[in-house]
Amino acid sequence: MRHFFILPAVLVVVALCVAQEPTPKNTEAAKLVEKLGSPDFQEREAATKQLEALGTTAIEELRLGVKSDNPEMAQRSQDLLRKAERRLASDKVLAPTLVELDAKDQPLDAVLAELSKQTKWEVVLGGLKPEDLAVKKITLSTGGKVAFWAAVLKLCDAADMQIAGVSGFVAPGAMPYLGRAKVGVRIAADRNRAVVLEARDGAPKRPASLHGAVLIEAVPFPKNAMPLATQNPSALLQAWPEPRLQWEGASATKITRATDATGVNLPAEFTPIPTPDLRATGNGTVMIRNPDGSVTFVKDTGSSFQLPGGFKPNVRQAVIQFKPGEKAASSAKELNVSLFATVRTGFEPLCQIRDLESGKAAKGFGPGDVELSILYSTDTRGKLVASVNVAYDRKAIHLAGVGDDLPGIRGGGGFGNSTVCGVRLTDANGKAYTLGLSSGSNHLDQGNKRLNHKLELELHPEKEGHGPPAVISFWGTQAKSVELPILLKDVPLAGGR
Repeated sequence: MRHFFILPAVLVVVALCVAQEPTPKNTEAAKLVEKLGSPDFQEREAATKQLEALGTTAIEELRLGVKSDNPEMAQRSQDLLRKAERRLASDKVLAPTLVELDAKDQPLDAVLAELSKQTKWEVVLGGLKPEDLAVKKITLSTGGKVAFWAAVLKLCDAADMQIAGVSGFVAPGAMPYLGRAKVGVRIAADRNRAVVLEARDGAPKRPASLHGAVLIEAVPFPKNAMPLATQNPSALLQAWPEPRLQWEGASATKITRATDATGVNLPAEFTPIPTPDLRATGNGTVMIRNPDGSVTFVKDTGSSFQLPGGFKPNVRQAVIQFKPGEKAASSAKELNVSLFATVRTGFEPLCQIRDLESGKAAKGFGPGDVELSILYSTDTRGKLVASVNVAYDRKAIHLAGVGDDLPGIRGGGGFGNSTVCGVRLTDANGKAYTLGLSSGSNHLDQGNKRLNHKLELELHPEKEGHGPPAVISFWGTQAKSVELPILLKDVPLAGGR
């Protein structure tokens, strides 16, 4: 945000000679920050709510407010600043993939092929008769680069479609994607990275809210979930993250505002509906660790899991409940919610130490409580060897395997990406050493939280043109908490009757 000020010439001269306090800002946010210190409680509360709505755009002014001598202004600014900075970090993680479509009277499947090419994941057609949709001619322009899900919503409007599933998760009532050959219809090679669209077939358009790389829709409850829905007026929210985004689960929701069709506030019911912990077993089944500690195994069909004892949302769903009223509410005219979730970043160097020297220990630190240390030297055989220790929060960090594709570095066959336990060593020009593990051990700390790997490595350079070890990196993914502000209109409510 840029601010321009016109100063009298005499003030400019003084500013050159004497250090001055920063010129007060005259923005809306700055005026609201001043009101945080008002003697009037109502004025302070109103300013707090307005600044919270401004979010990240008020960060600069809030940072100035934190330094105020007025304790009320400083404290409220600090609280609001924490929220705004969390939102800023969340927005960075959830930055969308940008795409651009400009189709004129083109077959739908050809447009989806172009979208797939731009995103590097497959967008395909499913449902009962995808071959009928595939040849449907559409005209559509995004008017420049837009978020991926914004383009998908435009396509759905143009071809009367809806989302059937994303990355193996299926919308309630949708047909699971089988990927069977149909004439003129592209098939997804990997349904666990595909976005599947289907004909709406007369179904009402789902209320939707887009935030960066995630689309949130209010979807109908599965038909066999009605015992839950009859207890309270309820809405089921479905999160559709971009396939590139590793979504670990929705953790909580916060209702900011909810009104019925007449504009009357709907009081929230805060009794949580726990989300089970789902883990793929690798043999076509999924292990579900239930909130009570028990374990259930179900066949992986790619659909929502309906467990004995009633409906439980999967890791991409959240149930919003309201208290029953004298008159049953059939819909929420406005539903303003914050959805809190955990996502995992792509592979990245979580810790990196440069300018390594033989015989000199080096240590570095990174996010997720990462601690990396190395001591390398030449042994009596003239071979390069290194002692490496790496420790990290095992829940927050998942280390890279030798077969994983790292940004700009392919994994797979041969020596893969040249990592051992996520550790990679290169010379100053980025040429990687082939690492041999002479010995290794790992252990958990007393709190069963941090995992420590102790590695004794042999460093094998290429035959020609390989410089001495200069950089060590620890590669992995990290879990991050994100917040998605959601605004939905005319959301049908089930139950409460």
